[in-house]
Amino acid sequence: MFHILVLLILSGSIAYLGDRIGTKIGKKRLSVLGLRPKATAVLVTIVTGMGITIVTILTFALLNENVWDAIFNVPKLKASIKGLTTQVEDLRSSRAALEIQRAKLAEANALLKKEIEQSAERIKSLTEETQRLEKVNLENVRQIDDARANLEKLKRDSEDLRLEITRLEDELRRKSEGRLVFLRDTPILTAVLRPSRDMDGMLDQIKAALREARDVSVQRGAQAKEFRIFWEENRQAFEKLARDYYLQNTELAFGIISDVNIYKGDKLQLSIKAAPNELIVSSGDYVLPPDLPASLSQRPDDSEAIEGQLTYFYRRASYELYRKGRVQRIPEASPLELAKAIATINRMGGKGRVRVRAGEDIFAAGPAELTFDIEDQEKQAPPDTLEKVSLEPSSQPQPQLTPPSRLLMQGETYEQFPLRKSSGGLSMETAFPSILSPGENDLKSDEKSGNTPNSEGSSN
Repeated sequence: MFHILVLLILSGSIAYLGDRIGTKIGKKRLSVLGLRPKATAVLVTIVTGMGITIVTILTFALLNENVWDAIFNVPKLKASIKGLTTQVEDLRSSRAALEIQRAKLAEANALLKKEIEQSAERIKSLTEETQRLEKVNLENVRQIDDARANLEKLKRDSEDLRLEITRLEDELRRKSEGRLVFLRDTPILTAVLRPSRDMDGMLDQIKAALREARDVSVQRGAQAKEFRIFWEENRQAFEKLARDYYLQNTELAFGIISDVNIYKGDKLQLSIKAAPNELIVSSGDYVLPPDLPASLSQRPDDSEAIEGQLTYFYRRASYELYRKGRVQRIPEASPLELAKAIATINRMGGKGRVRVRAGEDIFAAGPAELTFDIEDQEKQAPPDTLEKVSLEPSSQPQPQLTPPSRLLMQGETYEQFPLRKSSGGLSMETAFPSILSPGENDLKSDEKSGNTPNSEGSSN
């Protein structure tokens, strides 16, 4: 804008100057080159206009470099334009190629971006898995450390057990070479204590039975505490027993039972079982309760299995007598009784309904005779009146014994009447668990007074 303003002022000034010169020349009627004054005035006007144009062009050229090039460098500009046109064409071709390449790169970039995202997901997943595995590894290391510690402990325990086994083997060898004095759960002595006029009389009978049991045990080779010491330690418990039964004025079945297998030289370990010597089962009555009938079905030639089942029934009846208050042990069924029963069952084709009957009146103590009562299943009552019992121990609810108080020479914990399988059927591990009769007056240690019975007998 400034350049244009300068040109306008300069052009106006030159025009004004030319007009003034032409006017003066016209008034003075000057002549140039022999021309007439009028022609001279026209010539001056023309020259003035040309001067204006020249000044204008020169001014533009000085003020703008492009105008200078356009006026004085046209050939050079044409050559430059031609070169630039060629370059433009080349650039257009390059641009098209670059556009194609750009599209390919954009596609490749999209694929790469997708792969990067997938890789990021995999990295995240692998990172989480790595963290989980690190935790698992730490847990495994901890478990390995614990396992090593346990292994070391087990090695030490194994060595201790090996030494213990060696000791027990030596002890077993020593005992096996000795003489068995009493079997586990067998009565050492059974007595019927008569009613007495006073408590001292009953106490004297208890004392005599205990002294006799001790003497018998010592004679057979067992070690026992001096009777005087034993009696003083347990006097209060026996006085309570004597007082209770003295007041009842009834016979007392008194059993002294071996708690363990006692070999020669072993300490005496005993339990006391006491119950009124009352009638438990009358002669001819079934020993087992009404809800425990038993049927068996075996091949006639499988006498061993039949014998095992009969033994199981007999011992079950023996246990039932014990549960009802029997103190003295019931002997095992005689071979003759078993042979007769097996022959009867074989005649029935290996099928029969077995019950155990009392052959005589059975009291808490004293003799007891049990016999087998076998019926042909085909002649039995209708099925709805006959309940079958499986020989598997788990199929019948076993009578539950209330744990009584233990006392005196042995303080073992209460055990139920266990059953186990044998090759010939089922058998009981022990006929008389070493506990007091449930529901009866139990002998108890007077722990509150500090007079706790010794758990074992001791040597003289």
